[in-house]
Amino acid sequence: MLVEKKNSFLATGFVIVTAFFAAGGFYVSQRPEQQLSAHGVFVTGEALLYLLCLAGAGLLVLARQRREYVAALKKAEKIQLDEILKTQREIEQNTAALQKKKAEHFKEILNTQRRIVGNISHMQIAFQTIVQEIQELLGADGCVIAMLEGEQIVHYAVAGTEARFVGLRHNMKGSISGLCMEMGTILKCDDAEIDERVDRAFCQKTNVRSVIVVPLSHRNVSVGVLKITSPKTFAFSDDDVATMELMAGLLSAIFSDVVTANTLRINNLELSAKNISLHEMATTDGLTGLQNRRMFQDFMSREYDLAVRHKRPLSLIIMDVDYFKKFNDSFGHPAGDAVLKRIGVLLKQLARKTDCVGRYGGEEFVLLLPQTGSEDALMIANRIQQTVADEKWEHRGVTVSVGVSSLGDSKINNVDDLLKSADMALYAAKEGGRNRVVKYA
Repeated sequence: MLVEKKNSFLATGFVIVTAFFAAGGFYVSQRPEQQLSAHGVFVTGEALLYLLCLAGAGLLVLARQRREYVAALKKAEKIQLDEILKTQREIEQNTAALQKKKAEHFKEILNTQRRIVGNISHMQIAFQTIVQEIQELLGADGCVIAMLEGEQIVHYAVAGTEARFVGLRHNMKGSISGLCMEMGTILKCDDAEIDERVDRAFCQKTNVRSVIVVPLSHRNVSVGVLKITSPKTFAFSDDDVATMELMAGLLSAIFSDVVTANTLRINNLELSAKNISLHEMATTDGLTGLQNRRMFQDFMSREYDLAVRHKRPLSLIIMDVDYFKKFNDSFGHPAGDAVLKRIGVLLKQLARKTDCVGRYGGEEFVLLLPQTGSEDALMIANRIQQTVADEKWEHRGVTVSVGVSSLGDSKINNVDDLLKSADMALYAAKEGGRNRVVKYA
């Protein structure tokens, strides 16, 4: 626009000068008797007045266009300055927001470290706290502490989508976990399907596409890894790796202290550490392979706290095998054990990756359903009850009674209330004739 005004301004000046001379020439040409003298061209007083008026009018137009040009130029400069100031303010605001976000994230890291340090009295509790807190810190789908046993790596403490894989083993050789321990450095995989460092078959089995692997050492020797996992590709950023670098020193120190303390505890009990594998120390039920009562209670307490803190739904299912004592008396304990094992397998098949399945004692089983409301929990419970009833059993039919409770139910103020309400619903199912599901109300 300014270029157009400038060109108009110059054109107007050119036209005025041209018009001045053209008009003068035209006027003189009309009066040939007054054109020449010894000194050149002469014009009359009228002609001179006419030319002066014409030039004055042109100069006024020229002056007005010059003012318009100068005003437009100042306006453009002001707009440009405003844009520069606006951009500068946006940069300052974005910088401040980024600094605030980094400060909040660093504070979250420190709080995570404090919570982990506060739970290092027992090996299993310490490791379980670590995987739970790291999963939440990074917003990951799953987290695992895996320990080296001979040439294999065993899932020892698990959280999130990895909860169902406690005790799972894979070979150290040919895996990113083994490479991480050999190199002693943090590794990141964005896509397990194309990354040559990973055990692809194992990742497919556990539904892992992205993973960050952190080495864990004891007396300067790598003896395990912390894995943060996701079923999605490119789930973790370089900032997540940086976060784990900040956490790595503390985790290795805690890991070493806990392993040392646990070794001393075993020695005090006159047990040989070399004859007890970390897998055997894992708190799983020996008959069914499900999490045992203690492990399940720890998991349930943590999930309850997370649900309350983040206002998420949480449900609990308790089930009991109907007339199990009569079954044992009629067909023997081996037959009863076979029933319990089979129910354990069915529950694993029916449970989702985020669910936690455990044997609570005797013929009683429990299923914790994170981020699940009462209606969905009731649907899952009915599916379990129907699946057991439809199963083809060796000696006679087997059924279960099921009780369900949810965090949103009335009179549930703590984790004990959640457990008691599910137990009350189970009792009501038994009183109602067994082989049924009752929701606590």
